[in-house]
Amino acid sequence: MDREKLIQDYLSDRLKGERLDYFNQLIETDTQFKVEVEEAKDLQEALISRKKDDLKASFNTIDQKNTSTFNYKKLLIAAILIIGLGLLTIPFLNKSTDHQKLYAQHFEPYRNIIKPIERGTESNDLETTAFFNYETKNYKKAIKNFDSLYKKTNSSYLLFYKANCLLELDKNEQAIKTLLKHQEFKDSFFDKSKWYLALAYLKNNQIEKAKSELTSIVSNKTYKYKEANLLLKSL
Repeated sequence: MDREKLIQDYLSDRLKGERLDYFNQLIETDTQFKVEVEEAKDLQEALISRKKDDLKASFNTIDQKNTSTFNYKKLLIAAILIIGLGLLTIPFLNKSTDHQKLYAQHFEPYRNIIKPIERGTESNDLETTAFFNYETKNYKKAIKNFDSLYKKTNSSYLLFYKANCLLELDKNEQAIKTLLKHQEFKDSFFDKSKWYLALAYLKNNQIEKAKSELTSIVSNKTYKYKEANLLLKSL
């Protein structure tokens, strides 16, 4: 499959079905491909936010990157020429930014209902420490705590809270994997996990998968189904 075409279709939100699954698999297994995608995103943002002269100035920065398998120079020159002719009509360029705005509007870390922290109290208990770090937004430490606890207890809710931390740290793919693993347990957080999985897909620009999760939430009238319905209509 043409990797360049795959990236272009991803940026224009045209990937569907098996091609989208293949793209996501490449992202996870092929480091070079992931770099190419990130560089393509950088270019896309440049096209959105910069004027013709700014694009020219960006040329040198982009040219310094390793672009052996994806010709960003030709693409950038073409973009400058198109802008110069007044023919730049690429409506999909704003979609990625819009998706991130929607994510930001709907995401907030799930509250700590496992071990509410009373301020001013101290404890050597690892679970208390983990949720203290979670509530105080020390997410890196909280993740380490949750990992240690999970190895000892296999308590599935720890995966749910870990995924929230990962989303806050912009580790979208890890968050998705963690939420999918959590859903295997079908515990009391299962419905909440589906909502956060939908948001994780949205944040990671996996829009069709986000829509699928949101549709399921709305159909079953589970956690946040009203918000899910509004979000679904916005996509």
